[in-house]
Amino acid sequence: MTRRKGAVVAFSGVDCAGKSTQLQLLEGALSRRGHVVRVCWFRPGYGPELDALRRRLRRAKRGVLPQPGPSAERERAFQRPGVSELWLLVACLDALLQLAIKVRFWSLRGEVVICDRYLEDALIDLELRFPAQMARAHGVVRRVLRACPRPDAHFLLMLDEAAQRERMAAKQEPFPDAEPVRAARRARYDAWAEAARGGSAQVSVPNGVSCAPDRAAPPSRAPGAQAVVLDGAAAPGVIHARLWSWLTRAGVVDARA
Repeated sequence: MTRRKGAVVAFSGVDCAGKSTQLQLLEGALSRRGHVVRVCWFRPGYGPELDALRRRLRRAKRGVLPQPGPSAERERAFQRPGVSELWLLVACLDALLQLAIKVRFWSLRGEVVICDRYLEDALIDLELRFPAQMARAHGVVRRVLRACPRPDAHFLLMLDEAAQRERMAAKQEPFPDAEPVRAARRARYDAWAEAARGGSAQVSVPNGVSCAPDRAAPPSRAPGAQAVVLDGAAAPGVIHARLWSWLTRAGVVDARA
């Protein structure tokens, strides 16, 4: 039997736009057609290896690390000299491990790797959390971007702000962003989506220049990285049909049963 080709499919977008639902629908559709599918959730600094290391450290010595989730203890830790810079370095190394090594390896051996969030989402997180440090780390960021594979398909799920707030209230997120952070994150995704649709937004890239709409790029990604914008307000089945049509027409996946 001929081995199917591998691919990397990434899902990005605002919270509560339906990324997890679409990921599950795509995973099922691919599996039913004989593809080997692997799902990879990515957030910088929270790869499985680092999570395991933190659990061991907490068991070995109580108080050596803050407990998971936002807390005053965690904020105090990041205010210590050098801690934010060290965390940023660890996050970049984690991105290299998870994306440049593991995701690339899985796709090269024929798996379809579905990424729940990708580099662009990670960089938005880091730029909002550590703006001063990220401004000084352009060289490191560029190296990470070059090392990580570009997705064969990148879907950006968006939702208007009123609908997003309604879904967030229903979801009862245990650790919601503070309102200024939520608004800043929303603005980054809105700019990305407008540029990807061919609008007038300018999107920043690592070297500080702007990317014109005709070469729409996600935040902090070099010009040319495209995303397919999908309306998260549509019915899940409709969204899935649209992205499946795009994947098969582009030859990213084999639609044959």
